[in-house]
Amino acid sequence: MLGDLADGANGEPGCIGFRVLSGDDPGEFVLLASWTSEGTLRTHYTTDHYRRYREQMGPLLARPSDVVVHYLRATVHALDPNLPDQGSWDEDANGRHLSESGVCCRVVVAGRP
Repeated sequence: MLGDLADGANGEPGCIGFRVLSGDDPGEFVLLASWTSEGTLRTHYTTDHYRRYREQMGPLLARPSDVVVHYLRATVHALDPNLPDQGSWDEDANGRHLSESGVCCRVVVAGRP
């Protein structure tokens, strides 16, 4: 079910990535998704694969999901393992802006034991 949701989301326009990760507790999963905009995230909520996920997952939950949405102004891709200088947060070595804004969504899903 979570794999089907991830496969569907990864095929959507505006989805940068959608991953299903193991959580800290048994039966807990973390859904980590990145979108190009809030609009593409909202469109995801209207898809058939999301609707199926909601219908099938609801009865299996041990508690309500913990949903956190982060609004991003920019994303920095480090060229080395050290943090970039403060002056390079918005630009690379050639003065180019690295990324536009986006949305990152984290959902923690806990199934019943």
